[in-house]
Amino acid sequence: MKILRICWEWPPPWSGLAPGPYEMTAAQAAAGHEITYLCGGASGDPVENLDGVDARRMGPYRRLAGPLFTACVKTAVEFRKESRRAEIIHGHGILTLWVNLLFLLGAKHPPYVYHFHSCAQGADEKNRRLGVEVGATPGQWVYRRALRLCEKLAVKTADRFIAVSESIKKEIMTYYNAPEERISVVDNGVNCDLFSPGGPDGREQYGFKEDDVVLVFAGIIRPLKNVHLIIDSLLQLPENVKALLAGPWETDYKRMLDDRVAEKNLGERVVFTGPVEYRDMPRVYRTGDVFLLPSATEGFPKVVLEAAATGLPAIASGFRTEGLLAEAINFLDERNLDGGGIADAVRMFIDGKGKRPVDNGLFRSVYDWRIKAAELEKIYGNLL
Repeated sequence: MKILRICWEWPPPWSGLAPGPYEMTAAQAAAGHEITYLCGGASGDPVENLDGVDARRMGPYRRLAGPLFTACVKTAVEFRKESRRAEIIHGHGILTLWVNLLFLLGAKHPPYVYHFHSCAQGADEKNRRLGVEVGATPGQWVYRRALRLCEKLAVKTADRFIAVSESIKKEIMTYYNAPEERISVVDNGVNCDLFSPGGPDGREQYGFKEDDVVLVFAGIIRPLKNVHLIIDSLLQLPENVKALLAGPWETDYKRMLDDRVAEKNLGERVVFTGPVEYRDMPRVYRTGDVFLLPSATEGFPKVVLEAAATGLPAIASGFRTEGLLAEAINFLDERNLDGGGIADAVRMFIDGKGKRPVDNGLFRSVYDWRIKAAELEKIYGNLL
């Protein structure tokens, strides 16, 4: 099958959503599909090569008007050429903005599937209720509104919608009036060959002792992730409970966290790794005893899947899921998050009362990307 995928994220860099669409595409290519991938970034930027995949950079991100008037326009032009070859179009996010507009204006195209990794309007409304600032800079303000417009246009033009969770499905029905009969729920997947319980860890590298209980966070360190509450929780936990915080950070927030750590004399109990390469993340997860993600809001976070595949139970908030993964997650109420609540959840884990990791073989049979690629193939087949 010839698939035209339109998605901003493609490595490098491996940050943000990039590993998900990459692994999804790799699994589809391995199954014999031919994929053209229109992605963000300047034409001279490096592209991770995959057999069976033609990945092309559509343009760099420009602050303020970048998504609307640079990369998205070039994508629409490139799409007009490539759509003649494609059997299925699979769109993700902001890069489809002008393509969706072309469809609304009547441009002919093969069957079109749009992938909701989150619901922009639902996330913005949730953040407002929680008192989290949305669109703090002019660039962020433009981007959030452009993304909401993009998603509304997709609901009007796509033949099928994919939601990464039941909660995202409910949000796009609520905020965009998406018809339920055209929505399929396909959970995110994980590379279970890369993320597995066996293998080296980083306890020695990061300076942890054998009897330390290590709480791992992975992701972009920014206010929405509530990393400061992880630091606060340490004050209410034994001294051998420590935090490994893996990922890049927003400068102002990191400065506040450093001040907090210094003020509370937690320098020996908190480790910031900085950015970690995607393929090195299994070592980070294996370093820990429990995974923490106390977010205000999430879609279907890949880091929880990666942690579970590596054998870690999770304490998390900002999203809900059902099925097998839910058996490994101790959910917190994001409306009442504080350091004490996180400490209570960690104590339950230490006392053996929290949820434990699921069987790896069973997990692989549900969440491996090859399984997700097969689910997508069935959806495509129903449209052809």
